[in-house]
Amino acid sequence: MMQISSIRSRQGGVTLIELMVAMVLGLIIIGGVFAVYLSTADARRTNETIARIQEDARFALRTVKDDLRLAGNWGKTRTTGTLDGFKGLPTQLDPISGDCEDRWYIDLVQAVWAANGTNPFSGTCVPAHLANTDMLAVRYAAPEEATTLTSGVMYVRSDMARGEVFDGGVGATGSYSVDAEDHALVTHLYYVRPYTRVAGDNLPSLRRIRLAPGPALVDEEIISGIEDFQVQYGIDDDGDGSVNRYIDPDAGVNTARVIAIRLWVLARADSAEVGFTDDQAYQYADRKYTPNDGFRRMLVTSTILLRNRIPVPTT
Repeated sequence: MMQISSIRSRQGGVTLIELMVAMVLGLIIIGGVFAVYLSTADARRTNETIARIQEDARFALRTVKDDLRLAGNWGKTRTTGTLDGFKGLPTQLDPISGDCEDRWYIDLVQAVWAANGTNPFSGTCVPAHLANTDMLAVRYAAPEEATTLTSGVMYVRSDMARGEVFDGGVGATGSYSVDAEDHALVTHLYYVRPYTRVAGDNLPSLRRIRLAPGPALVDEEIISGIEDFQVQYGIDDDGDGSVNRYIDPDAGVNTARVIAIRLWVLARADSAEVGFTDDQAYQYADRKYTPNDGFRRMLVTSTILLRNRIPVPTT
């Protein structure tokens, strides 16, 4: 009996104070773990947001760059001076309904054209345009040769001597050598709209007016979250094939001397981030912009040499 009582006396429990201290320590440890978890989760969300913005910005830039590399390609003939049927010629094709302006869809002299922060097509093909963002039009013959012709689709037929624009349902009217090829005509107009799905959703998007079968113009989304799109012309003043200066695409610029295009794309997160303020001063093209809001952003830029432009000699 004495031995059992001695064992029991050595098995005494903890006091209430000790239990409370243990609980407090446990709560501190759990709180620390939870704080680390929240911090890690916030960092993960931030990294995912930055990665998504970067991907969107580079996708938008790559899409436009791929177009610009083909600008002014007319198949086997090098210049619009050997083409028939485009805007301004006696042989020009008929206008289409819903065009940005009269025969804009076949204005092949303007293989590359831009507007500096304005929307000259507000009453026609671009009713909603984000103020101060640029527009860029690109035209070329698709690199793939068309094996069959489709009515309502515009094509460029060319050989080494000449070419023409025509509707696949009508056919080309000129005489060509046996090595002539047909290529679909590509006409694109890039611009930024202040919303993506519905007006007021506060999510700007990069969009494109595209020449589609009909012929008709189709407005399609490239990607949402693009807040700004800026363009500058690279001008060859002396005809030596190299850029002498970059300028904004204001009216009166001789586009025949444009041999390169410089692009800027500013991408933005879909929603504002609590506790974050973007107070960075963005300065690019002719823009100076400090957002001072909770949206994360990324600015990407690139310069593209227009491969199909022929240097214009000085006069």
